[in-house]
Amino acid sequence: MTIICATRFSEESSFAARVAADLARKQKQTLWLVHVLPGRVMRSWSDRLEAAASSSLEAEATALRQQGLDVQTAVLTGKLDDAISRFCAEKSASLLVVGDTTRAVGVLGANTLDKLAYSVEAPLLVVRDPRPFHAWVDGKAPLKVMLALDQTSSAAIARDWIIRLAKFGALDLVAAHVWWPIEEYERRGLPVPALEEGHKALSAVMAAEAAQALKGLPANVKVRTHLEMGVANIADHLLALANQEQVDVVVLGTHRRRALGRLWSVSHQVLALAPMAVACIPSTVAVPDLSTVPEFRSALAATNFTEAGNRAITMGLGLVGAGTLHVVHVAQGPLTVETETALLKKLTVVLPPEAERKARVLVHVVHGEVAKELVATADRLGAQVVCLGLKAGALLKSTVASEVLARAGRPVMFAAPVKA
Repeated sequence: MTIICATRFSEESSFAARVAADLARKQKQTLWLVHVLPGRVMRSWSDRLEAAASSSLEAEATALRQQGLDVQTAVLTGKLDDAISRFCAEKSASLLVVGDTTRAVGVLGANTLDKLAYSVEAPLLVVRDPRPFHAWVDGKAPLKVMLALDQTSSAAIARDWIIRLAKFGALDLVAAHVWWPIEEYERRGLPVPALEEGHKALSAVMAAEAAQALKGLPANVKVRTHLEMGVANIADHLLALANQEQVDVVVLGTHRRRALGRLWSVSHQVLALAPMAVACIPSTVAVPDLSTVPEFRSALAATNFTEAGNRAITMGLGLVGAGTLHVVHVAQGPLTVETETALLKKLTVVLPPEAERKARVLVHVVHGEVAKELVATADRLGAQVVCLGLKAGALLKSTVASEVLARAGRPVMFAAPVKA
């Protein structure tokens, strides 16, 4: 693995190089110090600039090699973000480290960081104070980290990257999720409760989801969660909490937006305004070797009493092992006591003969719009995964399957169709 530090020979770049050296030494990785020269320069000036840059890089590399590090240097030419992106890809970089103290949105430094965060397919660490990193790598203090958590795949990848970060030393992690009630109710297909009822039920569900998402982190990661209802933009909430918690680095996944997309990009605002270090993890980062294997202890299997629906029950049993399986049927039309009793009995009849010897099986009958009720029931019961059955070729045609996938906020498994 390789760590790359891009330098412009400033004090901030010197801070970044020292942090990159600490990390490379800890994991015995190769460190590349690189500097980018503009592509359109007169040949006579270009040679002089390249010679001066090479000399400066080599002087810094020589000092670091005395610490037992494998340090290489390179002078690149062209647009800064393009040149560094190509170099990182060529060297299979595990991390790009840069130094910056920019504070205002829209200034040159912030735009440069935006371009790097968008272009480079490696995690980007922006260093603003090297001292916490030195103490962390030396084992003198844990690194205080805030992870921006939500329901997106980019946040999940950033969460997995925490496992990689923990290999350098102990972490004190607070996972922050800023959410808007209306947005969450709409995504889950749930009715908005009366004002006096508040959002306690939904908050409890989201807290459980956050705790589940953080399971399996290394033993040297001390984890806390912080859920907060939004009243302003997400970046403002995250930065306020980061300052309150006095964290050393904010870690967030990035969607790598261009141009006008940055106006509502959380990473754009955090990169520019955060007084502490920021780590941007692009959604293209592959960390399958670090992702924890989920253990499903509770599942919801939905059946409409068809062959395809009943196969979801079998899949659910296989997933939960000795855990809890909730078998659910969503009734259409009025649900009387007699109808509910008959449907509950029918659910017990379709259970596999060995079902209750393998898991704790509970049957439920609910009433309403199918997708909405399945998501609401999964939330209420705390199911970690939803199992559905589909006929062959029906996935793209099934409105229920599509809506559950969009709203569930948890894995959705489909039982394989049986060929005729």
